[in-house]
Amino acid sequence: MNLKQSKFSPAYSPMFDVTGVSTNVTDLTWSSIAKGLGFPVSVSEDQVFFDFTLKVPETPGSKKSVLEKSSFFLTVSSIEEKEKRAKTYQLEPQQCGDAVIGGHNVLGGSLDLQRNKGTVHLNLEPSK
Repeated sequence: MNLKQSKFSPAYSPMFDVTGVSTNVTDLTWSSIAKGLGFPVSVSEDQVFFDFTLKVPETPGSKKSVLEKSSFFLTVSSIEEKEKRAKTYQLEPQQCGDAVIGGHNVLGGSLDLQRNKGTVHLNLEPSK
């Protein structure tokens, strides 16, 4: 997911809009974030909160979409600070709670932030 910080975002807990989604998960290809109220990604030093609705094509290339609601936290296990105000957050699922996107469990991932932009990389596996 490509992120851009909201102009209404507080400095202590930045909030981001998703500007693009790309994936190598076949059944989520061509997915996008549905427009809505609120901010899909909120970041703190301890956790990252995801709250968005994913528009997933019924079949690859289909014009019909299914809406999949995702709302979950990932724990920040470490933060690596880099030059030019850049940080990389290592993320892992919380002990209690389901981290799911479009029928796939979120196993963890990373968040790269540089100033007011960022990229989220998530590791997914199909739900059983």
